[in-house]
Amino acid sequence: RLPDLWFDPSDLRNPWRLASAEQITVSVAESAESATPSGPLGQRYRAANENTRRKRAEPFEVDPDQLDQATQLHAATQNALSAVVEIRGREPVSPTGEPNYDLAWEEPDGSVVVVEVKSLRSTNAERQLRLGLGQVLRYRSLLEADGRKAKSVLALSAPPHDPRWVALCDQLGVSLIWMPNLDTMLDQALGT
Repeated sequence: RLPDLWFDPSDLRNPWRLASAEQITVSVAESAESATPSGPLGQRYRAANENTRRKRAEPFEVDPDQLDQATQLHAATQNALSAVVEIRGREPVSPTGEPNYDLAWEEPDGSVVVVEVKSLRSTNAERQLRLGLGQVLRYRSLLEADGRKAKSVLALSAPPHDPRWVALCDQLGVSLIWMPNLDTMLDQALGT
């Protein structure tokens, strides 16, 4: 038999603990009662470098030029969304630790909008969307566990290859937006 384990979100470096069912119940109840924001959301937004290039190494499994293009698309999408957020009068921030989102900001109602950005190509779209959705759900969960009301956005460099992704994200409470319509799609997503 395996021992009972529970997850302690206050220690993300070593979060697993052994405990009785009674301790687990008390701990979960205490964390729900004491969930208040523990500090600033992040720091002033740092623009992503859109001219990043990787050092060439032989042999390589993936074409480094494709990786560079993907990294540059990611940075361009992230910077474009940051500009849209600033135009809306909000202050975008970059993470200082966990959750390690791409971009976030606070809305006037006190809620936090947390964003994961993904660059899409025909060869990686499905994998990128799966990864991005999991990441942004995790970020939202961590922020909510910290006592914040959070909204999640998955921002793409291009429209999703499969329209069912829009319905899935909507079902999970994640706003799916993409280039080049970040401004209008963000307004629709946030109801502004």
